[in-house]
Amino acid sequence: MKFRAWATLIVGVILVGTLVRVQWLVGLGLATGVILGVAYLWQRRALEQVVYRRHLIYTRGFPGETLPLRLSIENRKRLPVSWLRVRDSWPLNLSPQKSEAMAPSHVPGRGYLTNIYHLWGYRRVVREFRLRLGARGIYMLGPLILESGDPFGLIERHEEHELPATVTVFPELVPRTALGLLSEDPYGERGIRKRLFEDPNLTIGVRPYMPEDTFRQIHWPATARTGQLQTRVYQPIASQVMMLCVNVATSEHPWLGTLPEVLEQIIRVAASFCYYGIEDGYAVGLAVNGGVTSADQLMQIQPGRTMDHLAMLLQALAGVTPLITHPFERFLVHTASHVSMGATLVILTALINPPLLEALTLIQRYRHHLILVALSETPPPSLSGVKVIHLPGVNEVRVQR
Repeated sequence: MKFRAWATLIVGVILVGTLVRVQWLVGLGLATGVILGVAYLWQRRALEQVVYRRHLIYTRGFPGETLPLRLSIENRKRLPVSWLRVRDSWPLNLSPQKSEAMAPSHVPGRGYLTNIYHLWGYRRVVREFRLRLGARGIYMLGPLILESGDPFGLIERHEEHELPATVTVFPELVPRTALGLLSEDPYGERGIRKRLFEDPNLTIGVRPYMPEDTFRQIHWPATARTGQLQTRVYQPIASQVMMLCVNVATSEHPWLGTLPEVLEQIIRVAASFCYYGIEDGYAVGLAVNGGVTSADQLMQIQPGRTMDHLAMLLQALAGVTPLITHPFERFLVHTASHVSMGATLVILTALINPPLLEALTLIQRYRHHLILVALSETPPPSLSGVKVIHLPGVNEVRVQR
């Protein structure tokens, strides 16, 4: 009951007691009024200097993993908090292993991480949980609601705080064997006659010295053995760059809706290509014709090969939505024109249609490293100069944890 309702009731009791000259009724009204005053002042200060914090050591992981969560609540004043209920809006895909801590919510896919405390003055309480990661996505934590009141339970008070934070669940990874990447040249890079680049860390042999060789290239042990100057021969490399172009469309007509299972299959395969590409030493870039969580712009990430770059790629894929921003064939031609020559272009799609085949034929005229990864049920037609990987049943393969 609110303060005004209690005050009106008490005043009514005192007036009635005065009119009928019943002293005990007047005394009851006055005593209740004193209690109400104490309750009012108490609840006014109940949430003052109460500090709530979430401590997440890690804010990203793969489905099936668990992340440690520590919640701390501190009362920084002398007045005790007789009771405190904290309701933190929480995604169900990050539910703690202690399921009793979750309460239902009217928002789909979310609940309330609920905790009840009793805090003496200048006290701090810490509780720890393990969060079980569910489906991939970028999840917002909060807002949270603090509820408290007086010790008599007469008046309640609540405050809402944003306290924003995000947790990213990366897409699951498909085993390398299920992607058809067992060959020595998994991404289609062919040997080249002209050595565009050489890796000085990879010596594959020696040859006689030539005038244009530098002093650092001389192989002194071989020179001592043969009595003639010998030069190191380094491993030739082309452009170790891979650009992954992903089509998130799951049907010929986007307005008919999206097939969630097919979309998740596309995202899993895309994440696996990014992971294994960087693991194999490639600089991997990403371009997706779909929307991203909390953004309405086209997603395109330039190639990189560091572990931080891999985390950025996986986080971008975690936030991909089924919103189609551009037709894939036009998007593909535009993206290919901005990728460095010599890079491997990997096209990942679940739809094979004539416009896409025409776009691939056009791109193949000026690009030699093309890979088409088809997730369609029927195998795509063979295209000259395009390596085709057909993965119709990859969705049934057990994923890695």
